[in-house]
Amino acid sequence: SVLDGFTIRNGSALSGFDGGGGIRCGWSSSPTIVNCVIEDNEAYIGGGILCYESAAPYIGNCLIRNNHARENPPMGGGGGIASYHYSGQTIENCTIVGNTAFENGGGIAVNEGDSVTVVNSIIWGNTAYHGSQLSLWWGTPSVTLSVSYSAVQGGEGDVHYYECSGGGCVLNWGFGNTVADPLFVTGPLGDHYLNQAGPCINSGSGTAVSRGLDTATTDTNHIGDTGTVDMGFHCPVLSRINLLSPASASVLSSAPHLDWTADGHTTNGFVVAFYLFGINPFWQTAFSTYDFGGQFIPWEGWEMPSSLWSAIPSQTYVVWWVVGLDANRSPISTVNSDEYGWFQKQ
Repeated sequence: SVLDGFTIRNGSALSGFDGGGGIRCGWSSSPTIVNCVIEDNEAYIGGGILCYESAAPYIGNCLIRNNHARENPPMGGGGGIASYHYSGQTIENCTIVGNTAFENGGGIAVNEGDSVTVVNSIIWGNTAYHGSQLSLWWGTPSVTLSVSYSAVQGGEGDVHYYECSGGGCVLNWGFGNTVADPLFVTGPLGDHYLNQAGPCINSGSGTAVSRGLDTATTDTNHIGDTGTVDMGFHCPVLSRINLLSPASASVLSSAPHLDWTADGHTTNGFVVAFYLFGINPFWQTAFSTYDFGGQFIPWEGWEMPSSLWSAIPSQTYVVWWVVGLDANRSPISTVNSDEYGWFQKQ
């Protein structure tokens, strides 16, 4: 299963030993969780996300913030993410910030036979009684946490260990990590963009293209990431528009509702452009929705007014496409739909 592009907010799991206020992955499940914001959730363990009983999710390009693991000894661990009992997730290009845990691991808590990999991520500003950012605990059977190309407040020396006698807790502190302040800045979609002169820029593993993040950004100017990938969560930018309906070659007897999809965010604006022509005799004209009131369409669809439809002669061929812009991008640039659609008026 794939969870892509959702905001999960204000979830609660506070009954008994419940966990996973935002998301709970269990019993050998292996979902893909990408491009999500997981915020303001609470649970006794895993305020944002809980992985347990051999779950193995991939968590990519997510912002996990302001979640809480509440008091419930001996649980109360993993304000952002908690993992236990043979689970093994990969956490890539995530920003885990502002989470709290009553006991262990304000950012991430790993225990009981788990193996967790963190890469290209930012773990910062979390709090807990033990291990504000990272905690390994109950290392029987052994637990492993591998961290590379990530910004972790306090670094390797601040990682918390609990009940790890006999070498049951293994921390692999890999290449490319930093303890330097990531220098968050406020932008159009929140407080976790990055100063483009900061330590997390062009500091990850791999390229933005190879990580699928060249159409997303850490920059307040909403310019897609290029070159070596930046650490942390990337906000969406408008890069692609796909036409949905009406289907090309349709013959229509009534005014159409034009539909399309686009990536990016709620700051997108759209214009529908038209080229009309007739045959026998041949004639042509062109116009756009912007010609009617000089406004952008703020959503992914537009219904042609009946007055405009009535003005189009029968047997006319209508070619249409969509031009979009991200109002937060500086300088402003436009994106055209991947294809042209066309239909004929009956």
